Amino acid sequence: NSQERGLSASTATQDESTVGTQERDGNGYTIAENDIKLFMSGLDSKESALQDDLDQQRLDSKDTEDRLSKALATLRGEEASIQNDINKLNTKRIETREAIDKLSSNIGKSRLRKSDVDDLKRKAANAIEVRDKLMKNKRREDIPIEMKIIERDLNRLNGEIQNDQEALLWLRRNQEAQQEIALLKDQVVKDVGGLLEDVRECNDEIVKYCGEDNMKNIEGMGGDEDTGETLDKEIQAIFQKVEEEHKRLKGEVDESLREQDYLKKTISEKSALLSHNQNALEKTKRRIAILTGDGGSVRKFKKIVKEVRNFERSLGPVSTDNDISAQDLSKILEERIEENSTEGINHAAVARVISRLKKMSKPPKSEEGSQLLSCPCCRREMNTDEVRIFQNVMEGMRDSKNSPFLKTSELEEDALGKYKNWKERVAECMVGIAEYERLMQEKNDLQETVEKLDTKVKSKESELDIQRASHSKNETELLDLNDLLQSTKRFSDDAMRISRKRLEIESKETNDLNMSMSLPGDSNRDLKAAERDLQDRMDQKDQLITKMNRLNKESNGINDEIAIKNNAALNQEKLARETEAKYMAEQEASIKRDELKNQLNEINDEQSKAQAEVAPLKQKIQNKELEQKKARNLARSEEDKVAKSVNQFREDVNRLKELNERIRRYCNSDKDDELQRLLSKITNLGERIENKAQELKTLEPDLEKLVKSVSDQESHKQTIKDNIKLMHYQQQIRESEQQTSRLKEKLRNIEGAEECEIDLNRAEKRKREILDDIAHNEGRRGGIVDQIRLLKRKLKTEEYHNIEERYRVANIKHTTTVTAVKDLDKYRAALDTALQKYHSIKIQDINKIIRELWTLTYKGEDITNIELDWSKDTSARTKRSYNYRVVMTKGSSKMDMRGRCSAGQRVLACIVIRLALAETFCVNCGVIALDEPTVNLDEANKAGLAISLAQIIAHRSKQNNFQLITITHDQDFVAAMKRHLVTQSGFDMPEKFFLVSREEGVDGKYYSKIHAVDWEELT
Repeated sequence: NSQERGLSASTATQDESTVGTQERDGNGYTIAENDIKLFMSGLDSKESALQDDLDQQRLDSKDTEDRLSKALATLRGEEASIQNDINKLNTKRIETREAIDKLSSNIGKSRLRKSDVDDLKRKAANAIEVRDKLMKNKRREDIPIEMKIIERDLNRLNGEIQNDQEALLWLRRNQEAQQEIALLKDQVVKDVGGLLEDVRECNDEIVKYCGEDNMKNIEGMGGDEDTGETLDKEIQAIFQKVEEEHKRLKGEVDESLREQDYLKKTISEKSALLSHNQNALEKTKRRIAILTGDGGSVRKFKKIVKEVRNFERSLGPVSTDNDISAQDLSKILEERIEENSTEGINHAAVARVISRLKKMSKPPKSEEGSQLLSCPCCRREMNTDEVRIFQNVMEGMRDSKNSPFLKTSELEEDALGKYKNWKERVAECMVGIAEYERLMQEKNDLQETVEKLDTKVKSKESELDIQRASHSKNETELLDLNDLLQSTKRFSDDAMRISRKRLEIESKETNDLNMSMSLPGDSNRDLKAAERDLQDRMDQKDQLITKMNRLNKESNGINDEIAIKNNAALNQEKLARETEAKYMAEQEASIKRDELKNQLNEINDEQSKAQAEVAPLKQKIQNKELEQKKARNLARSEEDKVAKSVNQFREDVNRLKELNERIRRYCNSDKDDELQRLLSKITNLGERIENKAQELKTLEPDLEKLVKSVSDQESHKQTIKDNIKLMHYQQQIRESEQQTSRLKEKLRNIEGAEECEIDLNRAEKRKREILDDIAHNEGRRGGIVDQIRLLKRKLKTEEYHNIEERYRVANIKHTTTVTAVKDLDKYRAALDTALQKYHSIKIQDINKIIRELWTLTYKGEDITNIELDWSKDTSARTKRSYNYRVVMTKGSSKMDMRGRCSAGQRVLACIVIRLALAETFCVNCGVIALDEPTVNLDEANKAGLAISLAQIIAHRSKQNNFQLITITHDQDFVAAMKRHLVTQSGFDMPEKFFLVSREEGVDGKYYSKIHAVDWEELT
């Protein structure tokens, strides 16, 4: 490999040197194309051979790796199999040990003997014998016979008691009816007298609005023969008349209020408009005062008119009036300026006019020889002197310097200046004068409007006063009429109530008569005799019930003793069976323990053998792993060497191929000619660049001179412009200084100039302040105007449509809501107080019923009574939230039942509280449902619960809506209820009870069935 790499390198070097020689002088060594191809083919063959060696090396390494891995896997599989067997044996050994330990612990706790089992069987036989003797007691047969005799006596007494109760009820109702009739008659007499007295007190008002007929009719009423219908009719007639008069007067008052509202609204609108016009008038007057005051346009204009009139008076007749308008004065001044001004008169035009006049002064053609001239105006002939004067005047007029048409006098110049000054001042006052005239027109209009509005407001106010006086009178009369209406309404209600009471008296008297005719039993007995007979029969019933309870107690005692003995016999028999079964189980466990011990010894032997086989296998596996590691490292090293040689050879071959390709491309192209051409072109371009650079250096001085010259000319031009501006400004300054000097000179000549200057400065300062205030107020005014405009647009939107009416409705709603909330708060407070009082009363009623039921039901001695205790929940948001707890009493001590009573006591307390709640609140729904009420109750409490339920059933037997539903598995409890129900009277015994059983159907499924069983079959 090293020799081949050296050969490749030398060949590449030789190729490069050959190419280089060709680049220098074109002479060198040339290799043929075929030789190159053969050489490259040999290199490809060599590369394939090296690659084959590398692949073979990798295959050999892989075979060795696979062979060692397979052997190693075989050894590890054998090891894993043996280790798995060891783990299974270990698990089995642990399980066997645990089973042995468990059996040993069960056997070692208590070893039963055969004699123990025999003793328990003997005790069970003795308990069964005692139970059978008790069940054969003769009193079990005698007690039911005695109880049936007592039941017949009780039924008889119950019938008699029921008759006595009905008679007593009829007698009591009769007595109450008589008392009610007497009471009603007394009330009618008092009510009629009081009603007539109240009506007489309102005699004047009733006569005023209803006339005297009704009062005369009422005066003759009130006797016993009057049933109240006539009085009621008269009172109703009075009430209707008063009500009609009240409606009429109320309509007039409402109409007066609407008229007042309309007048108020009209006055408000007119007053607002009057105030607005008055403010506008005052503002107009203030503005007129400013215009006519010192410094105002009107005052200035009058001053100008006065000056013009004085000036015209100095020249001749006055043509200007004192009341002349500004426009007319401006036109007159403009005419005077045109008359006194020579501006616009052309010399050539003057010369043509003079020539025309001279021509017109010559005589006609017939008189051409004459030397005389005639006047061009009147055609009078002039003499010689006149002609000479005329010609001299004409020549003077024609002279451009001294012509009177082209030259003005000092007086004319002074008049022209004054006229121009007056015209300018009049022009300055034109705006103020126009505003003054407009304001005067507005002032007159506003004064007229204010007078009209003031007249209307006063007229409407007088109408409003009249309406108010009328309304006040009607309102007072309406209040009196309203009081009379309330009184007559009360009279009407009283009369109707009296009429109803008399009808009720008649109805009760009729019912009393019918009641006396239908009185059951001995109609000669009075109330006391009926009560005495009923009490005697109740005492007899109580004696029979006491005897019945004694027999029940004796029967229950016998049954309880039998039940106790029966339970003892069953328990003994069960204990004997369980002990015998346990003895047999211990015997079987001892045999099984011995078998497990033998099995454990066998497992230990097998585990020892397996562990002895594992050690050699682990050693073999370690050796194979070392051998595999060495072979893997050796193969990797050899493979890296071969791969490195192949990569190096490929790199050399690629370099050689690249060089060969480059040489071939160069030989096939015309690079030499192109190179020479490019070199020549580069040489020419270099020469041209040098020539242009030389020319540029030659032109640079001239270019700098030209740039400098242009820059100098621009600066010179700007300097000239600045000088011209400077001269112009200096000329303006000189003229301004001269004008200022003249003005100062004139100012010094005027008397009081200094004071005027001070006043002027003060006035200018005041003017600036006023202008600032005007600008500030105008800005505020503009903002307010924009805001008003915005608010007006906003008021026209849908959101503020009819906003005044909506505000009025919303305000009324808010006020009424606040009032309603206050009333509801008062109602809530009163309701809360009433509920608390009602709650306290109901808790007392519930505790009273609980006390009676608990005393009757509970047969223990540890709890005297239970009751429901309550307290307010201070953490609750509302006031009507309470915490309840059940407390038990022993003597005078109270404590919570929670956590201090047995399960039976809890069940009994729950039933008693439920019964008390039903008794208190379920007035219209007398349904009581008890599901397994005897759970956790002992026999004494069961009997007490049966007595309580029996008494509740008897007490509520007269209720049409009473229903008791009891669900229980305890038939003894139901039988006890039956026995106690027999002792009660005044109701019918139940006919049937329902028995629920589970039976298998024809389809193999179980179904619940309900059977109705006769009550008499229950024992």
